[in-house]
Amino acid sequence: MEVSPKTWFMPKGASSIAGDVDWLFYVITWMSVVFFVIITAFTIYFMFKYRRKRDEKPGLTIPLHHNTALETVWTVIPTILIFFIFIWGFRSFMDLFVIPAGAEEIRVQAAQWNWTFRHNVGGSGNESKSNNLHVPVGRPIKLHLSSSDVLHSLFIPDFRVKMDIIPNRTTSLWFTALEEGEYDLYCTEYCGEKHSKMLGRVYAMSEADYRQWVLDNAKAGTGKEIFNTKCSVCHSLEPGNAEKAPTWHNLYGRTETLKDGTTIKVLDDYIRESIRYPNLKIVDGFETQTSMSPFPKQSVSNEELNNIIDFMKSLSDYKADEANEDPKP
Repeated sequence: MEVSPKTWFMPKGASSIAGDVDWLFYVITWMSVVFFVIITAFTIYFMFKYRRKRDEKPGLTIPLHHNTALETVWTVIPTILIFFIFIWGFRSFMDLFVIPAGAEEIRVQAAQWNWTFRHNVGGSGNESKSNNLHVPVGRPIKLHLSSSDVLHSLFIPDFRVKMDIIPNRTTSLWFTALEEGEYDLYCTEYCGEKHSKMLGRVYAMSEADYRQWVLDNAKAGTGKEIFNTKCSVCHSLEPGNAEKAPTWHNLYGRTETLKDGTTIKVLDDYIRESIRYPNLKIVDGFETQTSMSPFPKQSVSNEELNNIIDFMKSLSDYKADEANEDPKP
């Protein structure tokens, strides 16, 4: 199994199923192109060959003769091609549901408008939660998909896998990543106001790096969980509700005025700095409120910081590309 190269209209194929899916796609595409060209060419030819001449008087049409061989050809060949495509497609479809033994199982929780991935190396009990998906390269991965609210759909273009996530049901899909790297992950089922912001990343890494990552982040909570346990006393998720501290609603990307009169845009670096050193740059109007306690790495890990930022992004309408800015991951 090899990684399919990126083309001008297809992303890189970086999973075990991608090559088969791509070949089927190309066969159907080029077959459609060939038949389109042939049918169009014959249509144009017959339009000119059998058009009525200006000096031709109306009369009886030329009698048509039955051609058994020709009719057999244009019936048998398309039928064979249809069966060929059906068998190939059915085999690929079934491959997506026959999960290899020993697959690494990861639980996925979808909610408006964020992802939660629960990693657990071989059932060791060292579970790590993250807003992004981390997988080892070369090992089958089985995703258990569930939704806590509405219908969602998980799609990883580079892996050629997609599956609907239905409330009150658990669905699953599997894949094997073939190459280390970062890949995009989307929700492709409209799920409400901020559906377009329900994005994620897939980090494919070596087996050793994956195991170490799970162990290092086994106690890291998701952004929403951290907010509920450590931030909700002062902050709010509601618009305009900012009695003790700024609301997180549309906070990410917003320009705030500090107590010294300067302004700052609330992006990744400022959020990290404000959590580690909360009294360094205080927003104007909140300097008389109860001081926020610093959160060192022992209280909030770097992974949890990233999860907090991802959660804040999901609550915001800010788009970095509109301002030609690219916040650090």
